[in-house]
Amino acid sequence: MQRLSVDANCAMLTDHIRDKSAGQIDAFKHFVQVYSLILGGSVTMRLQYGAEQVLPFAPWAGWLMVLVAVVSGAIIYEHYRSWRGFRKTLSAVAGQDEDRIPLVSMPKLRAGVVHWLIQATILVATVAFWRFNPLSLGMIEGG
Repeated sequence: MQRLSVDANCAMLTDHIRDKSAGQIDAFKHFVQVYSLILGGSVTMRLQYGAEQVLPFAPWAGWLMVLVAVVSGAIIYEHYRSWRGFRKTLSAVAGQDEDRIPLVSMPKLRAGVVHWLIQATILVATVAFWRFNPLSLGMIEGG
């Protein structure tokens, strides 16, 4: 059985790492789009139908937002977890130079900063929607 060369293995791992990084960003973009859709729809309903008529829909919008946040957060976390795993594997496969310094370093803790900022943004946005849900806010001017 023929094995992959180190170069081919590194190239394959690098492609996986790139895909996982892009996957995190794509999942966050989708969260922002769906968040905007739910928020915009809630504001539109509130303005068109008034506070009393849309109040029964407020919990549904809130729970839908929580569902979107949980699913998006899980997808983003899974991409990050996979990225770290592929990066660790790449570090092991790439080997070391003659001074025994890894050719590809292990993933650093600071590499997760963007991931956790994205997760925090999702959490803050979801809490803000739940707290300031346009469908359940007190009387708005003209509403």
